[in-house]
Amino acid sequence: MDAAADFAAAVRLLKAPPAAYISYTERSYASTFSLSKDTTQAIVIRTRDGAFLKGNPDKIKISTDHEVAVNPVSKPPFDAACYVARDATAKQWNDRSVEAIALRDTCHKAEDTETDFQWLYVDPATHEPLAAIGLNDSEHVTVSLEERISRFDGRYMPAELKVHIEGHGIVGFLNVTAGQQYSAYTFRDTMP
Repeated sequence: MDAAADFAAAVRLLKAPPAAYISYTERSYASTFSLSKDTTQAIVIRTRDGAFLKGNPDKIKISTDHEVAVNPVSKPPFDAACYVARDATAKQWNDRSVEAIALRDTCHKAEDTETDFQWLYVDPATHEPLAAIGLNDSEHVTVSLEERISRFDGRYMPAELKVHIEGHGIVGFLNVTAGQQYSAYTFRDTMP
C-alpha cells in the first residue's frame, strides 16, 4: 500500500469532469427521542456557478465549527482537496476488505482530533472511493460522520451522509441521528 499514490488515484475518480447540469434526489432525515423528520426533494444544480435551479438543499451540521449547507455537487461533505494521505492500512468495513487511508486536514483545523474526516476507505485493488469516515470524541459528546460514495453513470458521487451525535456524562440524554441520501443522479450538458 502506498497511501499517497492510492489517495491520489481515488481523488482522480472523485474529480471526474462534471456535466453542465446535475440533478438528483435528496432525502433528508433526522431523529432524536420522539421527534423525527423525513423529507425528499428533487434538486437541479448548474455546475458552472453552483446555482440551484430547482430545490433548496437542507442544511446538515457536519463541521466541528458550524452548520454547513452541503450538497453532493458544488459543496460535497468530503472535499478531497482539503486532505492529504498520512498512511494506509487494511481494514474490514461493511463486510468487505478495504484500504483505510488515514487523512490529515489541510484546510480547517490544526488538530487531527477536530477535523471532520480522518479516513478514506477505498477498494484495495481499484482504489475506487467507498466512504469517508470521521469520529470526533470529546469529554461530553461523540460525533461520528460517514459519507458513502457510489458510482452513478460512471461518476463517483456521495450516496449518503450520516451524522450521529451521542452525549456522555451530563449530556448523556443526547442521541441524535441525521443524514441525507442522494440518488437518481442525471448528468446533462443542456438544461433539464
